Amino acid sequence: MPLSGQRLHPWRWMISLCALFSAGAWAAWIWLQQSLATLPSPRSDSGETLLYRYNRTSHDIFLALLGISILALLWRAYRSSDLDQSSDQEKTLKQPKRPRPWPKICFDFAREHPFVLMLFAAYAVAMVHGTNWFYPELVGWYDSIIDHHLLDNFSIRNDFIKETMLRNDYRFFPLAHQDLHVLSWFTAYVKIWMVVSAAELFGIILLSYQLIRRLSPTLTNRSLLLFISLLMLSAPATGFTFFQLIYAERILTLCFIAFGLYYLHYQQTGSQRSQYLTLTFALVGMFFKEIGVLLFVTPAAFTLIAGASGFMDGYPALRWSSFKKRTAWSELRTWLTSYRLELWICSMLVVLLLSYVFLSYLPSLYHGKESYSSNDIFQFVSVQGA
Repeated sequence: MPLSGQRLHPWRWMISLCALFSAGAWAAWIWLQQSLATLPSPRSDSGETLLYRYNRTSHDIFLALLGISILALLWRAYRSSDLDQSSDQEKTLKQPKRPRPWPKICFDFAREHPFVLMLFAAYAVAMVHGTNWFYPELVGWYDSIIDHHLLDNFSIRNDFIKETMLRNDYRFFPLAHQDLHVLSWFTAYVKIWMVVSAAELFGIILLSYQLIRRLSPTLTNRSLLLFISLLMLSAPATGFTFFQLIYAERILTLCFIAFGLYYLHYQQTGSQRSQYLTLTFALVGMFFKEIGVLLFVTPAAFTLIAGASGFMDGYPALRWSSFKKRTAWSELRTWLTSYRLELWICSMLVVLLLSYVFLSYLPSLYHGKESYSSNDIFQFVSVQGA
């Protein structure tokens, strides 16, 4: 059950910041429409330089703001974990249990799930064995990794950047493939990249197992994790996505399952730490793929609608008769406080739209290039005599 605390108050910051950036986006669009005739042609050298500098500057600002937001959320999550433990201690009047060391946790897991570990090991071996750099997209990206004899570690590789941040065709996924970009700073061996991909896959399975256990606490069958692993690892979509390195759905799925786990934990316990971690995974995941924002906003929007309609326990209903009372403003503030996390998550849709306008729509409009899918025209042709 969500708790009515004083940690997040979205209705003030959300409205003011969204109004400010929306006004800026509107003004930028009007100015660009009026200045297209006076600006240099995007096909000229000066136009290409202008477009390149705008894309680099705008994305640098975006990445800086995103990094600051993520670090702030993680710091609040770290600080709030102590508050959660102290509140639990006051409720139970007991000393908090000392956390088990990681070697003990891993040993107990291996003893309880030996067949799962063998399945993970066999699957990881198959993934690494079939790995090479000969993917259509990777061929071009890989050249920039070995151009300087691996002496340019921790430098920005333009081939990874231009694929997502410099394309100007109305597409928007600025963080896609940046996990490979970061991995290329440490190693050029794609088989090690595939080991990381396998770890992401197994992390998704383990988080899914924890989510199911939290949804149904009565499930105590030790074979449950093995069943989940067999179902997920045998799915064709899993093999198609995780046996290749070019799909951003890997990170998106990992962020989404972690988001669902912490969001459910917040709804059940009101944990402030889970509240901040829910926002963190939603904020990161929605920039890996255009459709990703719907994965994170839909559960929050459903909670808002169902809770306001009185169909969810622990969430106050919004009744129009309450606005006729003298305490209407007080009840509205209570309602907003109870749904503070849902409001923050839903506001991310506005954040994504504003980011899209500044980072993709405006430079694409100036470039004059058609959208990415404009040439994907399907026609039905009847063949006579077949």
